[in-house]
Amino acid sequence: LIDASQQASFGRGGKDVLDPSYRRALVLNPDRITITPAGSLEPHAMGIVEAISQSLVSISDGSVSHRRVVAVFDKLNVYSEGDFFKGHVDTPSSPGMFGTLLINLPVAHEGGQLVVRAPEASAKHRKGVRDDSEGTPKQYMTNWAGSTDINWIAFFSDCEHEVLPVTRGNR
Repeated sequence: LIDASQQASFGRGGKDVLDPSYRRALVLNPDRITITPAGSLEPHAMGIVEAISQSLVSISDGSVSHRRVVAVFDKLNVYSEGDFFKGHVDTPSSPGMFGTLLINLPVAHEGGQLVVRAPEASAKHRKGVRDDSEGTPKQYMTNWAGSTDINWIAFFSDCEHEVLPVTRGNR
């Protein structure tokens, strides 16, 4: 994967930017990947899209919205030792994009945690304000380093998130 990948860019002001001081990672675009057996990492078949529909696209009375949720494979990111991605909000890749789904493959590594912040926590984080109030968590951090399972996380597009530096191996 590493040999087939290239330096990852990110969107800023409608342009693709390569800035290793802000993001250091590799990327493999979908036209360069074949997943076998076919469908083995398909989020609909794995029940991930149904779980997203139940938790992210529900109405306040607990019923599920009639919006159809579709997961589209965008790219495969590889974070090697020392790689990271500073806090950012994803640039929409299509008009109907409302969130991000990340599927993490079970590869031995240390560090590389994904930190996702709620929109109000993101604004406070950028201003340097600390919020230790009770109630709904203001940020979530993954802990996938030792997992032998495929893990995933989904969050709304307005959530700031970052990948902390990988300290050993490849995430």
